[in-house]
Amino acid sequence: MTLSERVALVTGAGSSTGIGFATARLLAEKGARVAITSTTGRIEDRAKELVATVSRSSRRRPTSPAANKLNLSWMKSSGTTGALTSS
Repeated sequence: MTLSERVALVTGAGSSTGIGFATARLLAEKGARVAITSTTGRIEDRAKELVATVSRSSRRRPTSPAANKLNLSWMKSSGTTGALTSS
């Protein structure tokens, strides 16, 4: 199955051992363009790791993922959902 025509947004990808990063890696290996987010600055490291991992496993250079640190603290206090903005 190929996801080459798809775009995926994966939240919670800041930990290299977490489910968010594992999901992003699998989607990228299947050919999707991937955007990853985290609430920490580690997201830049995960983006580099994602490119390196997919390059090794699939023998192709994936599209560089978009990586953003997001501040979601406003959602806790307001109890609302809405558009996410990068910090």
